[in-house]
Amino acid sequence: MNSKISLWAGPQIKWLSGPEKGYIDCFEIDEFVGDCKKKKLLHKVMGPNNDNGKAKCLLTVSGKEAHLDYEPFEEYNNEQGMCIGEMIIIFSDKERTKAKEIQWREKSSNEPELADAEFTFPDPEAAPPYVPPKLAEATKKEVESW
Repeated sequence: MNSKISLWAGPQIKWLSGPEKGYIDCFEIDEFVGDCKKKKLLHKVMGPNNDNGKAKCLLTVSGKEAHLDYEPFEEYNNEQGMCIGEMIIIFSDKERTKAKEIQWREKSSNEPELADAEFTFPDPEAAPPYVPPKLAEATKKEVESW
């Protein structure tokens, strides 16, 4: 299984308005590098008031688009206080380090809407944070259990 949890070292999506304002979705540095179809993904969500959580989704990456479908894990995501729907990232470069736009499709809708969010990619020269081996192993076991 090729699933990961973000430890804040990679791309981030910061929500700028609405009920999600101030929340940041955090992904692994290489999360959008290769193409994939419906890969299980567990990523960190940082809240504005230290109300951090995790979100589960199925990730599909192809061409200049990434689709993150949170609906298959609705129960888990609701317990974490996450929105249910699909996030679509439209990249502006083939390396997938810059986003042209971010869209969100609510669970009850068939059509995505432009999201008020920004995609940031860290400085590739920056050192990743230290991850204690016990945390890394616990995370791997959690992802493998679903």
